[in-house]
Amino acid sequence: MHSKNLDQPSLELQLENRACTSLSNEIMEKTRELRQMKGEELQGLNMEELKKPEELLEEGLSRVLKAKDERFLEEMSALERKVSQLMEDNQQLKQMDKQFNIKTHAIEQGQSSESITNICSSADPLQDQDNNDTSLKLGTGPRLELKASKEPPGLTQQLDNSRLESLAETENVCDFFEDLKHRFLRFKKRKFKENLEHFQNLAQGQPPKFMIIACADSRVCPTNILGFQPGEVFVVRNIANLVPTFESGPSETNAALEFAVNALKVENILVIGHSRCGGIRALMSMQDEEDSSSFIRSWVVVGNNARLITKSAASNLSFDQQCVQTLRRNQSTIPCQICSLTHG
Repeated sequence: MHSKNLDQPSLELQLENRACTSLSNEIMEKTRELRQMKGEELQGLNMEELKKPEELLEEGLSRVLKAKDERFLEEMSALERKVSQLMEDNQQLKQMDKQFNIKTHAIEQGQSSESITNICSSADPLQDQDNNDTSLKLGTGPRLELKASKEPPGLTQQLDNSRLESLAETENVCDFFEDLKHRFLRFKKRKFKENLEHFQNLAQGQPPKFMIIACADSRVCPTNILGFQPGEVFVVRNIANLVPTFESGPSETNAALEFAVNALKVENILVIGHSRCGGIRALMSMQDEEDSSSFIRSWVVVGNNARLITKSAASNLSFDQQCVQTLRRNQSTIPCQICSLTHG
């Protein structure tokens, strides 16, 4: 009996030690998996062993994307509720403006108090509670009161029109952002999710083979015209697709060129111009004595040499034809400028 009591703590201690050992091994194993998922301690692992952290990463990424989708949908729902409330408020404001216009028009036409009251009652049950209004007493019968603005009728009508225009603009903005939201959701469903692996690879880096220098004109979208997909082309756009000379000093276009050639190692550079370019027309229209404080003039003057040559050699051509010639002359000098920029 005495020996049994002595053995009992020893057995419990052994069980506790085993549990601690098992827990320590589990912690070590999870720590090792975590380091492997972080890209550490991968040396010596075979293909099968490398697949395990990859699968864990993919599973974790799927959960993150799912959580992001849920959060995005929640935010979209909240935004839709706000838009719906805004539209409802706008509708109420329209009704109040309509009632106010009826009252003001009736006063200007000199209608009787009874007819004004009937018109206002049939127009809308809302009552005007504006603190800036005054009480206007009309008629000789029972005492009737009608709210009317302190402002003159002409100014009142102008303010009413401004309110209505503001409401219309608000509705247009709401419709525009609603359309943008649906465009994004279509992209996410039809492009992003269907090509998830491709976009995940792009998240790690970009390997474009092409660079495009194009005009910022909204009518000329180079990726749309040439059918480039995400990751295939590095694009810089500016007014009149100009490339300043090396001597002109730093600019965003020159910085983009340096990055594309020296860092991304692009193999092809395309310069895309277009007809009826507003930037080229501004260049051809400017006068030498014009104020140089204009941002547009300070930029398009980059192509001034092409402008002077065209003015001298093609003075007999029409203005539009001169613009085309200037565009072509400017583009013909760009390869030399690119070499200077990328090789110093």
